[in-house]
Amino acid sequence: MPPLRPEPVLPPPAFLRLLDDVEPQSASLEIEFGSSFESSVGELLESIATTSQGAMPVDPVDDESVKPRVFVFNWPPPPAHDPPAHVVAAWQELAAANAPPQDAPAPFSTGADSFHATNPTDLILRSVDGFDFHVHKDVLQFASSCFKDMFVVSNGDAEHMVRDGKPVIVLTERMLVLHKLFCYAYPSRSATQTQVDINYLDADFVHIYRAADKYNFVYVEKMLEDVIHRYVQTPFLLCLNPYRLFAIGRILQLPALCKASVLSAVGSVQDPLTLSFPEMPLISWTDAQKLLRLVDQYRAGARAKLDTIFGAKAYQLSSTQPGKSFVWFLDGHSGSCSVTAQSEWGPCAEWFPLHIAKLRNGLTLSLPHQDAVTRAHIQDLDPSHRAMANSCHLCSTVVNEQLKVLSDISAAALAQFHKAFEQQIDAHLAG
Repeated sequence: MPPLRPEPVLPPPAFLRLLDDVEPQSASLEIEFGSSFESSVGELLESIATTSQGAMPVDPVDDESVKPRVFVFNWPPPPAHDPPAHVVAAWQELAAANAPPQDAPAPFSTGADSFHATNPTDLILRSVDGFDFHVHKDVLQFASSCFKDMFVVSNGDAEHMVRDGKPVIVLTERMLVLHKLFCYAYPSRSATQTQVDINYLDADFVHIYRAADKYNFVYVEKMLEDVIHRYVQTPFLLCLNPYRLFAIGRILQLPALCKASVLSAVGSVQDPLTLSFPEMPLISWTDAQKLLRLVDQYRAGARAKLDTIFGAKAYQLSSTQPGKSFVWFLDGHSGSCSVTAQSEWGPCAEWFPLHIAKLRNGLTLSLPHQDAVTRAHIQDLDPSHRAMANSCHLCSTVVNEQLKVLSDISAAALAQFHKAFEQQIDAHLAG
């Protein structure tokens, strides 16, 4: 049975009972108190007895004739009163700290597949959850000035812990975090040594990064920053989970990653309300709202820009050339290219509003603006719409040319909008 925790982690008062005669039950945690024990515990019992219906105050310290009581913790309580997560974590941490130490996984154990097997270790670093990492002082001192200072403090402590003749230093990180941190810090010499994978962002990435910064593993921190830089420079990697990468950027204060994540989320079809990722509990609701607002503003702004352009009846390529009308707004179409009066712009070729509807439906996938993508998106006529245009004596000769003009104008407008919005992102995230 683990020792009692201090008062803040005791079960809620509603689940404490003081009884005269209690049969042991497997569902309860029972602690029997005799006639002599600490006065603070006696005061607690007296308080409970005084407030219990029909119970009389007791003074188990002074009255030797008082019958021993059984203090019953109804634990766990009903689901509606489960202890907070931090209380559960504290209990688990305490249990791990009091449990016999066990070796961390290879290569930081003492087995045949460990570093110790070929080069005996001289230090043990113990994780907060009770795993011992058998490491080499010289390697850690080379990789981190922080550990060099730590060894000086440890060697001057006459009461420091020892296991297998090696000093033990207890760290505040979990085993999974420390294992990856030390794997990254050590020279690559073991098949069991975890390596950074650009295509898979570790679930503990934030904690590893923070630990690398805390213990001054400069090379590891630089390596993880390079991973982030690769994500910023590679839209495909960002698109896999821009919402998680935004959270990482906010937590680690990496503005370039935050901006790239916002722009990537603009083109994502993921529903943020259904997502779950390791960093979600670490990001504030305010930051999450900033991301969602920026994504909505970009999409709405880009749509408004394009809608204005799509409704233009004519264009002018240069100031020295006369203006020309877009063929889809002219009269006299023929073949299967009939005129519809039901469009939002008035009479026009029937295929044009159908093409615009298709563009709008696929707009999210073509964002954020990239020149080549925008142009291809606008010029790509559906086969059925192209057949209608090709059957018309007006449209067939100029449809490709004028769709290209429309894409040029649209791309230029979206490029200007995109540049201005990047500045808006910077200002929004800085606030």
